[in-house]
Amino acid sequence: MKISVVIPTLNRPEMIVESLKSVINQTVSDLEIIVVDGSNNDDTERQIDLLNDERIRYFKIKNHSAANSRNIGIAKSTGDFVAFNDDDDVWCSNKIEKQIACIKNISCPKIVYCSFTKLRRKKTTIIPDNKTQIQNKGCYIYNTILQKNFIGLPTVILPLACCREVMFDENLYCLEDWDWIIRLAQKYPFQFIDESLVLAGDTPQSVNKSSYKKKAASYERIYNKYMTDIQLVPPKEAKHLLSIGNNLYLAGEIKKARKYLLKSLKLDSKNPKIIAACLLSLMGTNLYYYCFKMFEFLTHSEP
Repeated sequence: MKISVVIPTLNRPEMIVESLKSVINQTVSDLEIIVVDGSNNDDTERQIDLLNDERIRYFKIKNHSAANSRNIGIAKSTGDFVAFNDDDDVWCSNKIEKQIACIKNISCPKIVYCSFTKLRRKKTTIIPDNKTQIQNKGCYIYNTILQKNFIGLPTVILPLACCREVMFDENLYCLEDWDWIIRLAQKYPFQFIDESLVLAGDTPQSVNKSSYKKKAASYERIYNKYMTDIQLVPPKEAKHLLSIGNNLYLAGEIKKARKYLLKSLKLDSKNPKIIAACLLSLMGTNLYYYCFKMFEFLTHSEP
């Protein structure tokens, strides 16, 4: 059973080396490692050459988005299954071995994922939490994943045929991994390994932190794509609207942001996060931004 590992990278040569080493050192050796490099310099290629591993297939592209890079990686894949890693994430050495063992015990094609450890400000958090784990062992997870993404892309392994059927949405500048998992969850069951096998990085260059406007647009696109199902559960819809409004406010689009925040409040008037966001939206962007960052710091997540 051959595994294709797709790793997109963009101007982070000092990070991708550790990511690649964690893949190269897997206890399973039947791998091809597809690096899709959108960097505007040659440092990444030089670092990869120093690893001297013939399983690495390197492709230099004019980068458009992470979604585009991953789709290119899928198109280049020749394995039976595909796994993904990011250039700032590290796998445990037996990750693929444990996932293959799980796949061999499954009678029908399923997508296998595991927990991951998020390192942020020297504190660690294991995702998904216990409550989500209990709800999502070996089943269809569409309704749950539609509310919140609890699956890290570097934890996923699935048949190449599934990847070819469900490609990444290249119109999403960020959150493309969540959207991709939502669409997979519409078609396939997911099998969960209750063990953290990935250490996820949290770098300042992350796309999700670089542009609140683009992040708001991505939340809005996801909301519009799955609106029919999202609107079946008002509290779920309220959370989606809060995410859109919150990022619009942080992007400086105050008037549009308040419309989303008020719609969210009408759907779930007892949610303390929504109440707080609506009140803070009347007090200026500086206070709003300060409270948002303080919430992130204390909870290791965004509202």
